[in-house]
Amino acid sequence: MGINFNSGRPSNNLGGQGGIQQGGIQQGGIQQGGIQQGGIQQGGIQQGGIQQGGIQQGGIQQGGIQQGGGQQGGFPGGAPNNGFGAAPAPQASPGGGLVLTKGQKLDLTKGNAGLDFLKIGLGWDTNTLQGQSYDLDAEVFLLGQTNTVPSSSHIVFYNNMVSPDGSIRYKGDNRDGQGSGDDESVEIQLSRVSLDIQKIVFTVTIDEAIRKNQNFGQVSNAYIRIVNQANGSEICRFDLSEDYSTSISILAGEVYRHGNEWKFNAIGTGLTLDLAGICAHYGAM
Repeated sequence: MGINFNSGRPSNNLGGQGGIQQGGIQQGGIQQGGIQQGGIQQGGIQQGGIQQGGIQQGGIQQGGIQQGGGQQGGFPGGAPNNGFGAAPAPQASPGGGLVLTKGQKLDLTKGNAGLDFLKIGLGWDTNTLQGQSYDLDAEVFLLGQTNTVPSSSHIVFYNNMVSPDGSIRYKGDNRDGQGSGDDESVEIQLSRVSLDIQKIVFTVTIDEAIRKNQNFGQVSNAYIRIVNQANGSEICRFDLSEDYSTSISILAGEVYRHGNEWKFNAIGTGLTLDLAGICAHYGAM
């Protein structure tokens, strides 16, 4: 299934080096800290971990938070044990939501059955001192049981702004990352997500990063946050504050099914894959 990355956009320079540059696909795997064979487990990180008690947010219990883990340079695998026996206590963000750390999982709908409409906001600031232009893009991958997309239409981004089931809408492309607030956002209606979709993954990539010699070490103040669209309240926020100087894309987080409920996993893994490489991992190339 082919994907048009370039309509109305500068070339992503996907030619050469076997069609995918840096982080190209090897037989049986993917190079340079890309995706580990075996794919991503349910929730991106193992469901295990240490569950902290329920947390009250604005009088509504958001559910427990679990402590997981991740790896720099590859898609996450198992979650290491926390030797101290408890997840770190969450703090409140300036927007009023819980501040998550890498590997933490948050119940979204458990104890909050009316939660349906979400906004996923992503933001960043780019380095303007080098006189270069940066174009960062957010992408959403709707994955089935096999951690692959059912079709290329299940990748929501600047050239495909609505998912096949109508549950996810991409709200526009900020080409320079300037200004305050979210640079790009996605709206989700959980009740409309097709039953065959188990996981909704959010990534951020730099357009033409290889050609321009750009990476996420030149990007600051990056974050992903979830907002309850019904009342505008921020549910949680995850600051992407690691050293991503070797990464040209970031697996920021995911919303996934857990039984009959939905949870959020704060992943924050830096990758050496461009958009084509990520699409290939998820079965779209």
